[in-house]
Amino acid sequence: DDPRGGPLLPREQCETINRPGVDGTAVLKLGRRSEPFQMRGFVDVLNLSAVPVATQAYQNLIGTVVNVIWQDTDFQAVYGVKFAVLDCVVTKSARVSVRAGGAVAGSTAYVEVIWTLQPMIEAAA
Repeated sequence: DDPRGGPLLPREQCETINRPGVDGTAVLKLGRRSEPFQMRGFVDVLNLSAVPVATQAYQNLIGTVVNVIWQDTDFQAVYGVKFAVLDCVVTKSARVSVRAGGAVAGSTAYVEVIWTLQPMIEAAA
């Protein structure tokens, strides 16, 4: 999987049915599902000393269900989809000397994370 793309959405899954001695092919709808996928994320942290705290906070999300906002799209609000966190691996952390913006004021480091996520359709009320 290439972790640079956006979140996958559940979509209708189908299976073809062929029987020996019978002409043609049938299609059986299996319902809306999606496969787990990986996604790369970057977040700024105050400094390199904050990396272990951020790493632990991310790893504490494994086994939980979270909302994803990607390119200003709130996937729960727009598509009714949340994501189960199956795994989270910090692949890199580094000091930055020049930065613009970011979520943490005055941050001087960042963390790169590979998330393994499973899309979850919210149950109808």
